[in-house]
Amino acid sequence: MSPQIDANRYTNEMLFELLEVLPVPMYAYAPDGDRYVPIYMNQRCLDMLGAASLDDAIAFYEGSMRNFFLSSDLGLVRDSSLRALESEGDRVTYECHIATMDHRIRLARVLSEGRTTADGHRVVVNLVVALGARPTTKPPRASTSSRTHPSSSTTSTGATSASSRRTPPPARCSATTG
Repeated sequence: MSPQIDANRYTNEMLFELLEVLPVPMYAYAPDGDRYVPIYMNQRCLDMLGAASLDDAIAFYEGSMRNFFLSSDLGLVRDSSLRALESEGDRVTYECHIATMDHRIRLARVLSEGRTTADGHRVVVNLVVALGARPTTKPPRASTSSRTHPSSSTTSTGATSASSRRTPPPARCSATTG
């Protein structure tokens, strides 16, 4: 069933305004091989990440939503995204860790749904329906670059730093469809 929108009364601009004021972070990306190309983030999502704009987030995450998640969660995110795309219209929920631009790690419960746009592009639309109340321990930065991804902090010997091992990640729920 397609959404019921009175296109004669409401413009696309008005609909985007509604997306911007959703009380939850929302983002969408298009799968492109191993990359998840970001195509939309509402203001709540930008605020959650510490980004001033979508362009700011794209630059920080180097054009791929894969860099938005901890590397340990990439398999779960990939599998959940594929399941959402394969069962278009069904919702898939999962928990993962999101890396913010201020180098904090947040536990998030994400509701994803695969969609095909009017021009035939496949996209995954995501709502962050629950966000950990407090960021986890701030990991040390591996370099002075402001673009260093928090999930990649290592010591000069290549080992994971002791401070990033102190706080184990919270247990994840299995992804579900429904």
